[in-house]
Amino acid sequence: MMRFVRATQRVILSCSILFATSTALAFNTLFLRDSVMSEMSDAEYEQMRQSFYAALEQLDAGESAEWGVAEAAHGTVTIGEDFEYSGYRCRSTRFENFIGSKRGSGKLKFCKDQNGDWKILSTPR
Repeated sequence: MMRFVRATQRVILSCSILFATSTALAFNTLFLRDSVMSEMSDAEYEQMRQSFYAALEQLDAGESAEWGVAEAAHGTVTIGEDFEYSGYRCRSTRFENFIGSKRGSGKLKFCKDQNGDWKILSTPR
């Protein structure tokens, strides 16, 4: 139980730091509660986060970056299209994360804010 509480707190705290956004770049992170990310160690999570940011900064559309090792938490991020939203430079991504037998995947759009930080974009439906 304590591991679950610690993991949940870490995911919520890290996501609030990682994904803290303005109103235009708001994002609901509750889906992460039962995700692969909730089982990552702090070091694994930081490695994944750094890989995502490096990919956003350095890769061209269609290129992928891998992080981690197969025996532990690991994954891939692939950069999709570049676009502009409300004056922000944005990029779409696809990701897959693994830990043990669990797999998490999805698509996220990131925009670079006025401070140069990448934030997850949540657009109205």
